[in-house]
Amino acid sequence: MYTETEGGADDDGEHRSIYAEQHQNPQQCGHDLLRPFKCDIALVPVGGTYTMDARKAAELVNRIRPSVAIPVHYGSIVGKREDAEVFAEYVERSVKTEIKLRFEES
Repeated sequence: MYTETEGGADDDGEHRSIYAEQHQNPQQCGHDLLRPFKCDIALVPVGGTYTMDARKAAELVNRIRPSVAIPVHYGSIVGKREDAEVFAEYVERSVKTEIKLRFEES
């Protein structure tokens, strides 16, 4: 797991944080993702090869409840282009899902 706090503390004491998961099974990364933590942006692999598939990635996002979830690691070397839409379908509506990867039609 990679986490980063950007910009230090604001006047109100809040931090901006980015969470990027790299494991197929987040429980294996040595961090307790069941405990609550503040996360603004989550970058989550959804390709299913060497990483979580779209549904497992959505389960993780629904647990950590970031403000924004961005699916990554799909649609070219691994996974299918549709994995991002499957991910977005299973993420709870309280989390904004942004699909950033765009593919040119061949």
